[in-house]
Amino acid sequence: GRMLDRNQIGRLAGYGYIADKRNIFITGATGWGKTYLVCALGMEACKQYYQTLYVRLLDLLIELSDARRNDSYDKV
Repeated sequence: GRMLDRNQIGRLAGYGYIADKRNIFITGATGWGKTYLVCALGMEACKQYYQTLYVRLLDLLIELSDARRNDSYDKV
């Protein structure tokens, strides 16, 4: 019912984006299952010994704003 693209989920599960040092952003309506999907991908990535970080958009924007003010933007 959520109209997920099986091929896209398969590509995410292959962790190529991690090897390419790319981030993923998952957006959608409330109740779509974004958190569930991201946590499942993160847990599987951890099993493959990848480090993961889950950040909500609001928290990310605040952190980037603070880093810009503190001249530590490149580190974030």
